[in-house]
Formats: sequence, C-alpha cells, structure tokens
Amino acid sequence: MHYYQFNIGDYLTHTAHLSDHEDLAYRRMLDYCYLHEKHLPNDLDEICRLIRMRDNAKTIQAVLTDFFILTEGGWTQNRIQREIKAFKGKQNQSKKAANARWDAVTGEREELFEKFWYAGMRKVNKVKAKPIFLKLLSDTPDPKGFTESLIEDVEIRLENKQRGFNEMHPTTYLNGERWKDERYKTTDTSGNKSSAVDRVIKKITEQRGN
Repeated sequence: MHYYQFNIGDYLTHTAHLSDHEDLAYRRMLDYCYLHEKHLPNDLDEICRLIRMRDNAKTIQAVLTDFFILTEGGWTQNRIQREIKAFKGKQNQSKKAANARWDAVTGEREELFEKFWYAGMRKVNKVKAKPIFLKLLSDTPDPKGFTESLIEDVEIRLENKQRGFNEMHPTTYLNGERWKDERYKTTDTSGNKSSAVDRVIKKITEQRGN
C-alpha cells in the first residue's frame, strides 16, 4: 500500500503522551506495516534496523507495548489488518473488473477476426494470421469499421478476379497491408470511371487514423 487513511485528530488523541522519538518510531512502524502489507518482525533489533532507529530499542519497545499486539506472525494492529484486508479486497475487485473488460474486448475482436477469416480468402495459416489481425485492430480507433473495410476490400478484389488474389494467404494480405494495392478498375452507375479499390483504401486509412 502506498496510501492509507490518516485521521489527524484520532492520532493526536491516542499519541499525546508520546515523546518526539516515540512519535517518530510509531509513525515509521505504521508506514512499514502498510507499505509492505505485513507484520513487524518479532525481533526488536530487526525492527530498530527496519525503521532506521538502531539506538532506540527502549523507545521502540515502549511503542510496541502501547500500540501493537504480538502474534505468531509478528507485531501488528487490528486496524492495520482490517485496512490491508479492505485494500486487497478493492484491489481484487478492480482486477476482476479489468479482466472482465479485457475479456469483453478480446471476445469482440475474436469475433471480428472470424468475420475477416470467412470473407473469402484462402483459409490457411489461421494461427499466424490471427495475432497479426489483432495487432492491427489494437492500432485502430474503430476495430469494427476497420474490419468491415477489410472484408469489403477482399470481396471487391475477389469479385474483380484480381490476378493471384484468390491464392493469397491472409498473413500475406495483412502483413503487407495489401488492401493498399491498386489493381482493377470498376465503373460506377453514373458511367464515371472510378476505382472501387481506391475508395476502400481511403476508407481503411481513415479507420486506422493515418
């Protein structure tokens, strides 16, 4: 723990009788217990060393007697144990929540990969293609839009019977960013010559933010 709640009024009420050295020793012992999330050792000399007060054994013993209890694990306080337990509980909850969010994101991206995988390209080297695809998704602000643009690009190139594309491996397509390749031209309904591939390239580039 790098932070713990410190009630000044409560502390002063319970420590008004302490000397300056006793007060210093107590604060350092508290800090040690919270920072390391464990008991003080059952060894007076070792405690003196840990809190950097080697010549104050008598002072430290008095503080231990006043504020700590000796257990099998060493010197501690019930309040310290409660707060460490509460801290670890919140920490575990935060970790579970983060894992749940990550699992949700991972699940969504797994589904996007499956959609890309069945877009029409040769189904080879899936194990290699998947991490490449997921890395591309992690670099784009709109994974879904990026995936849809890739699928559209694949479908257009297959429909246009682009030379060699029906034999291309997904890993080659992804690693080489082959959606940027300029190949066949198509004619739109207005009769104007345009490149469907160029339109998809622009769309994918916008999805990736570059």
